[in-house]
Amino acid sequence: MNFLNGCQAIDRIVGDMHMRKSSFENAKITKKRKVVFVIGSGVSNAVAGLPLGVDMAKNLAKIFVGTEEKEQERFSKEINRLVAKHSLLPNDFKTILFSLYKIYKQKIVDEVITRLSIKNIPRINFDIYATLVFFLKDNYVDGVINFNFDEIFEHAVSENNAQDVMVRVINTKDAENHTRVYDTQSKHFKIPIHLKPHGSVSTPSSLRFARKDFYRLEPLVGSILFKLLGEIPVTIVLIGFCMKNLDFTEQISKHLQPGSSLYVIDKKKDVVGLSLEKFYKGFIKVDNNNSLQDVMRCFREKVES
Repeated sequence: MNFLNGCQAIDRIVGDMHMRKSSFENAKITKKRKVVFVIGSGVSNAVAGLPLGVDMAKNLAKIFVGTEEKEQERFSKEINRLVAKHSLLPNDFKTILFSLYKIYKQKIVDEVITRLSIKNIPRINFDIYATLVFFLKDNYVDGVINFNFDEIFEHAVSENNAQDVMVRVINTKDAENHTRVYDTQSKHFKIPIHLKPHGSVSTPSSLRFARKDFYRLEPLVGSILFKLLGEIPVTIVLIGFCMKNLDFTEQISKHLQPGSSLYVIDKKKDVVGLSLEKFYKGFIKVDNNNSLQDVMRCFREKVES
C-alpha cells in the first residue's frame, strides 16, 4: 500500500475488526461493534473480469432490444413507467433489468444465468475473496452483504472449507431458518451471515429483477439486513459497490446507530449517497498501482500482525 489515506483508513478498520472479535468472544467486554463488508460488481470485475452491473444490463438491452424502432419504443416506455411509479433511476442497472424482464421474461433470466454461471467464467482469482472468508472464519466480521448474482464468493467459501462456519441468505426461506441464530443480548449473529439481497444464479426464483415485488426487499430478508447493520454501531466497508443504490441506502440510513462508520474501497470515492454522508470516514483508492488484491493483502497482513 502506497496510498497514505488508504493506509490510515485500513488501520482504523482493522482496529474495529479486532474490537468486534474481542467483544464477540468475551461477553464481559461492554464496548460492542459490528463489522460488515458490502461487495458489488466491482469485485466480480476485479476477480473474474465480469462486467460492472450497469454495463451488463446495457449489453443485455443492446442484444434483446436491438435497433428495431418498435422494440426500442416498448423498452423506453417500460423504463419510463418504472421511473415514474417507483422513483428509480433510468440508467440504473436494476431499472434496465426490471424493464427487460417485464418484456422478455424467462429469456432474460436464462441469459443472466448463462453469463454468470461459475462454469462459464474462465479465469478467477480467488485471493481477494479468500481474505474475506478468513475474516469471517476468525470472527473479525459479522457478515458480507453481496449484491452480485454470480457465485464466485460461494466457490471461494467452498475452496476454503468454510461452508459450516457461515450461513447464506438469499430469500425468505433462508431468512426464516436463520433469524434464530441472532443473539438479542449481544446484538450479533452467532454465526457470520452471507446475505445476497439481489439473489443468486443457482436459485433463479431468488433473482430480484424477476420477482413480482422487485422494487422492495422481501421483509424477512430486510430483517436480516437490518440486524446486521443496526442496534449497535457498525463499521461498513464498501468494496466495488455504489451506495447511490437508493432503496438500499435510504433503508439502512434509518437503522445505522450513532458512531457507525462507512469506508469506501473503489476507483472513485463519490459512491456514497447523501443520506449516508455523515457516516463516511475514509477512502481507499484502487487503481493500476494499487490493485484490490494489494488492498486486501494489506488488510490481512495488518489483521494478523
